[in-house]
Amino acid sequence: MREMIVDGIPLRDPLGEWFIDYTQSKLVADVSREFDSDPPYGYHGNPQNVVDEAYFGVGTETWVLNVIGSSKADFEVNLRGILGLVQRPELTVLGAPQFSGLNAGSARVGQTFNVSADLVTQAKMRMIGSPAKKRIGPDAMELTLIMENLWAFWMSRDYFTSAMTALTSASQAIVLDSTMADSSSPVTDGLVRIKGPIAAGGYVIIQDRANPFRAIRYSAVTALGASEYVVIDMGTLAARLQTTDTWAMTGGTDVGSRATSAGDGAFYMLGALGANWPAGPYNYTVTCVSSGYTSGSTAVGFRVRRSYLA
Repeated sequence: MREMIVDGIPLRDPLGEWFIDYTQSKLVADVSREFDSDPPYGYHGNPQNVVDEAYFGVGTETWVLNVIGSSKADFEVNLRGILGLVQRPELTVLGAPQFSGLNAGSARVGQTFNVSADLVTQAKMRMIGSPAKKRIGPDAMELTLIMENLWAFWMSRDYFTSAMTALTSASQAIVLDSTMADSSSPVTDGLVRIKGPIAAGGYVIIQDRANPFRAIRYSAVTALGASEYVVIDMGTLAARLQTTDTWAMTGGTDVGSRATSAGDGAFYMLGALGANWPAGPYNYTVTCVSSGYTSGSTAVGFRVRRSYLA
């Protein structure tokens, strides 16, 4: 369970006039899976083509809020405020461990958590349908909200960057456990960076655990120089060619047409079950399949948001 700040508003009001009912809320996401197209389903809903990979849709949570007031008029102000807050088209939600303190001050707007940044996660939410309203007194109401997590998972606010790994063979495993750290879900948001040289006509394919159906491919239509970098967004496959040692997705040259998904659906890195499963940790590994690279000079790195179900 977690504390939440929604667009700057704490869902456990510092003045005590609204708060989450943890006994009724469901704050571990049910994550949906989606297919790019309608697959042929076999028995028990299983696709007949077992290599047809689904990608992640949204995560769904249930929030139950109690809204009260010092008077009927005060209650109505609070209720209108909460309804206006959650009915926005999209909400930025910060999460921290349950009963995390807020930074000093009693203001309701612009609060931050008084905890280590490593403990704060982030999600993009929107409400489905209308809230269920249960009156529990003249100046109190229970609201039940069905919320979609548009990113499917909760993610770290910060990005974490791996060291660049030089390519020394045409097929090479790169273990990213320390970069992913305590992630417990597929990692879907981040950047992949490829450093040249790559000869014209060469390529680098980055696969999740050697799975060709979860992969990003960069094709060097023209040669990539030894001091050039290609930065690829894992989620959108936008790509920029940079001539300096940077992770920037602005400036440079747009080479998005050279970055493609080599499989079905979006690219993501799935944590394999470790020896201590279900306690974890999970093990995150990718395989780079390359052509036209220069051994020891061409390199690949990752900058990711860590990923969690709750």
